[in-house]
Amino acid sequence: MPLYVYQCQDCEHKFEVRHSMNYDDQVCVSCQSKNIFKIPSINVINNNKTVGQPRAGKVVDKYISDTKEDIKREKKKLSSREL
Repeated sequence: MPLYVYQCQDCEHKFEVRHSMNYDDQVCVSCQSKNIFKIPSINVINNNKTVGQPRAGKVVDKYISDTKEDIKREKKKLSSREL
């Protein structure tokens, strides 16, 4: 069930309640007043991502490409020694 945030217009108490989308008879949990206001909320899906940090796959891809370049350099260095 969705989580809704309300504020009572009489006692100014803010509270969260889970109920179905069709439920219209919510009252203040503090003073039982029906004079409440549903606070609009923005649903943000976080997926545990932090703004500014690359996703894990990109970090791994960069590590792999850097390692491949290191191996190529080492191969060239070793092949020049043997000749």
